[in-house]
This record gives sequence, structure tokens and C-alpha cells, in this order.
Amino acid sequence: MVANKDGHISVIRFNPNETVRSLRFIQLMSSLVCPICESSFEATLSSSMPFCSERCRKIDLGRWFEEDYSLPIELDPEALDGPDQT
Repeated sequence: MVANKDGHISVIRFNPNETVRSLRFIQLMSSLVCPICESSFEATLSSSMPFCSERCRKIDLGRWFEEDYSLPIELDPEALDGPDQT
């Protein structure tokens, strides 16, 4: 039994099926694949999320600095024409 904030007492029913499903979800979410080296790792043990290690985090950062990665941009056709000639 548990008392809620209004002081009412509620009975908590234990459902083993829900508990098993919750545990499976937690296990799936805690095991990730590193986007750099593609190794599996425990998310709860990594201090370099979403990477498995500091090394992979630095490799990813280096790729951004070297412009191996980029964000798409939409060019304005009017800006490409240059200033108006009048």
C-alpha cells in the first residue's frame, strides 16, 4: 500500500508481465552501438555518450573540424544573382 499526496491509500498490484517488458526495454536502451567504430557498449557506463569512448568522440569531432560532415543549406536564388544592376 502507498499513500498518495492527498492522503488516500492505494494498493499497488504487481504485474510480472509488465515488469519483464519494462526490463527488456531498459536493456535495449542501455545497449547502444557507437556511430564511429560500431561496437556495442553499455550506455550507462560510457562517459562519452553517444560514443563508446573518448577516442571515438574525438574522431567524430575531428571529422566535423575537417568538414567531412556538413549540414545541408538551401541557397537563395536571388542571393546567387548578386546585387541588382540598375
